[in-house]
Amino acid sequence: MLPRVEYFNRSVSVRGY
Repeated sequence: MLPRVEYFNRSVSVRGY
């Protein structure tokens, strides 16, 4: 998987979206 997907997932996880 691309690192961008991981960063996006982390951002969403932190936001709790």
